[in-house]
Amino acid sequence: MRIGVITGSGNYDWPHLEGAAERTVVTDHGAVTVTEGRLKDTEIVQLSRHGAGHHRLSSQADHKANLAALLARETEALVSFTVCGSLDPDLRPGSLVVFDDLYFPANRLPDGAPCTWYDTPGEAGRGHWIFERPFSEPLRQALITAAAQTGAPVVTRGVYGHADGPRFNSRPEVAALAAAGVSAVSQTGGPEVVLAGGRTAHGAGRFRHRLRQRRRRRTGTGAGPPGPHGGEQGGLRHVGRARAACPGQRERRRIRLPVRRVNAPAHGGTPAILVMAKAPRPGTVKTRLHPLLGPRRCAELQAELIRHTLELATAHTPRTYLAYAPGDGEDTLSAAVHTGVRLLLQRGEDLGQRLAAAVTGAFADGAGPLLVIGTDAPTLNVGHLTDAFTTLEDQDVTLGPALDGGYYLIGLRAPRTSLFNLGPNVWSTERVLTATRALARGEGLSTQLLSPLRDLDTPQDAAALLPDPALPAPISALLQPVESP
Repeated sequence: MRIGVITGSGNYDWPHLEGAAERTVVTDHGAVTVTEGRLKDTEIVQLSRHGAGHHRLSSQADHKANLAALLARETEALVSFTVCGSLDPDLRPGSLVVFDDLYFPANRLPDGAPCTWYDTPGEAGRGHWIFERPFSEPLRQALITAAAQTGAPVVTRGVYGHADGPRFNSRPEVAALAAAGVSAVSQTGGPEVVLAGGRTAHGAGRFRHRLRQRRRRRTGTGAGPPGPHGGEQGGLRHVGRARAACPGQRERRRIRLPVRRVNAPAHGGTPAILVMAKAPRPGTVKTRLHPLLGPRRCAELQAELIRHTLELATAHTPRTYLAYAPGDGEDTLSAAVHTGVRLLLQRGEDLGQRLAAAVTGAFADGAGPLLVIGTDAPTLNVGHLTDAFTTLEDQDVTLGPALDGGYYLIGLRAPRTSLFNLGPNVWSTERVLTATRALARGEGLSTQLLSPLRDLDTPQDAAALLPDPALPAPISALLQPVESP
């Protein structure tokens, strides 16, 4: 695979590329110097938007020439770095953000021209197009997973805001950006995102066709392949942006901003979330964390995880279920259960059977589409839930991968309980996600993955999660080691 990489302020070259060589690429929009090399098994084409020594300001960057050069070198994906200013004062400088949305209302290049490839009257491909998802979700997931594997804390969601330079923004302008939901702002990213997207899925005709497909799927009057999200149709994919030194979005900011509730069912049911949980009794929950916290603190942690998960679920959907175990655990759960939560008793010998029984019960009660989640992913937030329900508008199944090889969420448009037939030798192993996807493929079900998250099961998980700014404060406090007497 060949990846294009655009670097920004303070990063004008890539000294660790193997066999690095400079090349001048001549395009219809100007000549651009790039550096080509390899990073392990991946070919890299790197360019500095500001040039060596930062001799071009943000208002002098030639975005069309840069993107045209990367296209000419046959790159298949684009990762763009930019140094941003945070609009959330609670976030520390140096945070790494992988954005998932864009605020660029001016849609202009630095010279004032419209930010589009198609500016000739009558030119094929010109017209309006819908920019629903500016960033490639598979590429975002790859960046998030890579960051997690290195142990680097990463903010997995945020709105990138573009402001014209070279001056910085005034206080009222910053306030306007914050009111629009922008997480962090810089002066170069907007044109790169739009131009990359314009080369992958351009033209009003194609998007009108995709809209018709989606309407048919939602009303059940036609099948057809699911519409691509994130510009995966070939050419240069939409930009997946990893940010150095750019504080971004945290859970507190997400809760403060408006959240789209799910009210439109996929097939006539009530959108719902099913939470699977064990009653928080000392000695029976979070046993792998006992060496760090002890049985009593682990029970307190379990109770807080249940409370946090139910709070997210009830704020997001019209209906929430809690499937609990053991059978006499309802009294223990009473402090964590919100008013209106529907209780289900878990039934079955193994986790697969219990999931199948709970899902069957929820759908029989009129739920659907249905998200099934546990309580082990403390950085789960409303953005993940929104993405999951949105994905189910076009897909049969959505899965939220856990970094240990399982999944923290499974979303279903219908009660596909066969997806839980993994067997006791597969549950609680690193093969759960792979085996579930294989079952879905075998049944001809369309699936899509969400952003990966870390489960909280071991002391190593606790150590990795504590520096994460998305970890809720009450859970962070309970993860502090208990001192021996």
